[in-house]
Amino acid sequence: MTQALTGHGCFGTFLKRIRKVSVDTCKYCPETDTPEHTVFQCVRFDVERRTCCFETDCSLTPDNIVQCMLENQQQWNRIARFLERIMLQKEADERTCQTSRNTIKL
Repeated sequence: MTQALTGHGCFGTFLKRIRKVSVDTCKYCPETDTPEHTVFQCVRFDVERRTCCFETDCSLTPDNIVQCMLENQQQWNRIARFLERIMLQKEADERTCQTSRNTIKL
C-alpha cells in the first residue's frame, strides 16, 4: 500500500528514474505507468477498482482516497486490500517480464 501511495516499487516512472528500465510505459496499455494511472485509470485493474468502489461506496480519486480510507476501519481495510491486490499483480507481472528477459539473453 505504501508503494502505491508514495510512487515507489514497480511503477514505470520509478523504475525508469532508478535506471532499471529505459521506458516508463504501462505494461497493460500505452499510458505512462504512474501510481495515479495504475490505481485510478489503468484498464488492467478496472474490475478491482469497480469492486473496491462498490464495497466502499466511494468513487475513488487521487483527491479522496485518503479521506475514504480514514472514514472507518472497514473502509481502510477494503481500500488497503484493493491497493495490495494491484501491487501484488504488478510485482508478479514484473517478475515474469524479468524472467522472460533473462531467458532471452541466455
